[in-house]
Amino acid sequence: MDETVPDTGTEQSAETQSVATIEMSQNHLLVGGRRLEISDGPEILHSALLPKHIIVDGLENYRQHMQSLHSDAEIELAPFTTMHLTGHPRRILSPAGLEKKKHHEQVFNDINDARPELHPYWRAIEMAGFIPDIRVYWSGEYWIDLWAQLPEISSQTPIEILPHQLGFGETPELKDMRSTVIGAMRAFDRDILSEPLSNYQTLAEKIVEKFKNDRYVKAQIGLIVATGLLWLEAGRINKYADELEDAREYADNMNLGDIVACLDTAHAQIVDSKQRIVLPKIKRTQAQPPPES
Repeated sequence: MDETVPDTGTEQSAETQSVATIEMSQNHLLVGGRRLEISDGPEILHSALLPKHIIVDGLENYRQHMQSLHSDAEIELAPFTTMHLTGHPRRILSPAGLEKKKHHEQVFNDINDARPELHPYWRAIEMAGFIPDIRVYWSGEYWIDLWAQLPEISSQTPIEILPHQLGFGETPELKDMRSTVIGAMRAFDRDILSEPLSNYQTLAEKIVEKFKNDRYVKAQIGLIVATGLLWLEAGRINKYADELEDAREYADNMNLGDIVACLDTAHAQIVDSKQRIVLPKIKRTQAQPPPES
C-alpha cells in the first residue's frame, strides 16, 4: 500500500495542454491522473516530461517525506517511473537484453537492451533531458516499467550529461558509429577521419533539425559538446577544448548563462589538469664510445 505523501502540485502548461494535467505521486509520473502506457505514444511521454520543475518539486517532496521516515539515512532524489510496460520480458527486451537478464529483478540502462519499437520512448526521455532505463520486477508475475533519472544524480560528470540536458541524445545508429569515429580521431589523419566524422555529424544534425526555436539552439549546442566528448575519449584534448570554446561562444551569444557557466567549468578543468602535469626530468649523459670488441 502506498504511503501518504504531501501533495506535489499539478500544472497544465501551454506545451502540455493536449496531454492533460501533469503531476507526481510519490516517484510516479501521472498524466491526467493515471500512469502512461505504450499506447499513449512517445510524443505524449515527451510532452509530459517537459515541465521539469513539476517533476523535481514532486521528487523533492517525496525525498523529504522519506527522510522524515528514515532520519538516520541520507535520502537522495529518487528515479521515477514514466510509463508502465505490460507483458513478459520477451515482449520488452531485445535479444541482447534477454541475454543480459540474469535475475527476476534487474535494471537495463542501454537502449539496445529494449526492442526496437520501444526506442522512440527511450529517446523521448533523453530528449526531455532525463536518463532512461527499464526495470524488471517479479512479484508472482513480471512488472516492467520505463524509468527516468535526473542527470544531476547520475554518475556522469556535468559536461557529460549536458548534451542530454540540452535535448541532444545519441540514437542507436550514432552509438554504433562512435567506435569508428573515435578510432579515426586517434589516427591524426584527416583523410581517415573525414568520412566517419561527416557521417556522424550528418545523422546527428537530423536529430537537431527536429527542434524549433530555442530548443533547436540548445540541441545544436548539445551536439557541439557531444562532438567534443568524442575528441576527449579519443585523447585529443586540444580538439575537445576547441569544441567547448565553440559551444560556449554559441551559448554566450544566445544569453544562455547556465550553459556558459557549465562550459567554463569544464574548460577550467582542462587548464587545471594541464597545469598539474609534471614531466619527468631527463637525465642527460655524455655519449659513451661503443665497447671494445
